Amino acid sequence: MANFSIVNDGTTVAELKDKLINFLYEWDLYPEGQINRGQERK
Repeated sequence: MANFSIVNDGTTVAELKDKLINFLYEWDLYPEGQINRGQERK
């Protein structure tokens, strides 16, 4: 059983990536040092 699901409902790859990164930040699941948060997070 999954705790979360991510649905790609026809958004562009860039929009899906932004949504996924924001989700990971909100749950503190995105590893530090992988990207510059100020540029990626919306």
